[in-house]
Amino acid sequence: MNKEVFIINLFLLTSSFPYYPGEQFLEAEIVILAQYFNSIYLIPLNCDNSIMPRVLPSNVVVLEDVCSFKSRNKYNLLSRLTGIYKCLDAINNEIRKRKTIFLSHPKLVLKLLKIASVSGQIVPILESLILRHHPTIVYSYWLTTGSLASYLAVHNLKKEIPLISRCHRYDLYEESH
Repeated sequence: MNKEVFIINLFLLTSSFPYYPGEQFLEAEIVILAQYFNSIYLIPLNCDNSIMPRVLPSNVVVLEDVCSFKSRNKYNLLSRLTGIYKCLDAINNEIRKRKTIFLSHPKLVLKLLKIASVSGQIVPILESLILRHHPTIVYSYWLTTGSLASYLAVHNLKKEIPLISRCHRYDLYEESH
C-alpha cells in the first residue's frame, strides 16, 4: 500500500507580524497552523526589521520581499500610478457596486486608490514568491491590500490556489472603514 505524502505550504500575508506591534492573536494561531503545514511563509506587508521579531516555529519562514520593495519605492509616483493601473478593473467594480457608499463618503475613494496602488505594486512580488515557493493555500490576515494583491497574483498566474481572507470589523463595515 503506497502512502502518498502531501506537501502543504501556506502563504500568510500580514500587516506586520511577526514584527511588533499588533496582530498579537497570530502568536497563538501560528503555533497551531505550524502543526498542519509543511512550511508557512509569512509575508508581512509592513515591517521594521530593526525590531526583533516574535519567536516562530521552525517551519515558519519570513519573506521580506514586499517590505524591501515598499521601503525602496515608498515615494515613487510612477510605481504608485502603475499599481493603480494594474487594479483599474477592481477599482471600477468597487465603485460600481458600492456607488452609494462612495457618494456619501467621498474620502473612501482615496482609501480605495491607496489600497489599489499598494496592491498593484506588490502583485509582481507575490507572483514571484508563488512561483518560487509553491503555496497550497494563500491566507490574508486582513481583507484589504494583501487579499486584493493575492487574488490578482493568483489570477495572473492562472493558478488554482485557494485564497482565504480573515475579515475583521474594520474590513467588514465599509462605512466605518
